[in-house]
Amino acid sequence: MASNAYFAYVFVGAWLGTGKELTPENMGLVMREVLEKMKPFFGLVDLNKNEKYWYDSMKKYEKWCNNGNLEKYPDTWQVNFDEDLHDRGSYYYFTSCPICSYLNKIGMGEIMKPLCETDKYMFAYQHGILNRKHTIADGGDICDYWVTGDKYGDLKTEREKQ
Repeated sequence: MASNAYFAYVFVGAWLGTGKELTPENMGLVMREVLEKMKPFFGLVDLNKNEKYWYDSMKKYEKWCNNGNLEKYPDTWQVNFDEDLHDRGSYYYFTSCPICSYLNKIGMGEIMKPLCETDKYMFAYQHGILNRKHTIADGGDICDYWVTGDKYGDLKTEREKQ
């Protein structure tokens, strides 16, 4: 998860280097262009072949948190799962985001929305779709991630099907 923070802080530094002359939206375009150059790296994961890739990764992160690291690093992402919500893909959500907390604390929260938007591109490069309804950056209580392979199209939650 540290790589997410490094990515964000590099772009915040670049944005500050411009004297914030770029709008947050234009800085988002810069971030997307950089991600586009990283597409071959992200493309090593094919979410159509392994829909549970991110679920498994976040379960490892949850284990890391529960091994005493949450006490050492209380400002880290707090990952949660709702095992019954979706029958496909990976679903998890965060109830805290250290990037958002820090940038809001220093008065730079306006860059968060474009930072959050980069998630959908990263998943797209992995042949996936990020189905998201909430972000902490937009004032939500959670950042939700329901990631599926892109060959499945528009999916509904199990609860929406009932």
